[in-house]
Amino acid sequence: MRNFLLVFLLSVPATQAAENARPAALSLVRLITPRDRYQGMLEQLARPLIVAAQREQKDPQQIEAGAATIRAAAGKALPYEDLLDWTADVYAAHFSAGELRQLEKFYRTPLGTKLNNLLPQVTGEVFQKVVQVFPKRFEAALKEQR
Repeated sequence: MRNFLLVFLLSVPATQAAENARPAALSLVRLITPRDRYQGMLEQLARPLIVAAQREQKDPQQIEAGAATIRAAAGKALPYEDLLDWTADVYAAHFSAGELRQLEKFYRTPLGTKLNNLLPQVTGEVFQKVVQVFPKRFEAALKEQR
């Protein structure tokens, strides 16, 4: 019981700090996750489902109607505000309110804006390289482990 109380008391300041940081986190997250980026994320989540549905359907109107239904369901399953809230909670857990304000200040600079705009592309390019290289390297490394 004493350990539980100690853990509870030690977690209160962290929880309070996160709650204090949350408004700054939400402000930052709104800046770095614009609606068009969210829409792109939804499209990536829906794309495999749309492709699968297209394989089963030949009528172009049915294909487009099915894709629209999938996109609408994806938006309903993951509303923009939920994504912002969850992301803000994570940021608030890792950064103080002051640090979050500094990050927001940086992201409002020309370099921060450039970074924010290019980050999805840069991440995608790195991922493409990983997809190209990893299978062969993994196979070789696995053979070495045997």
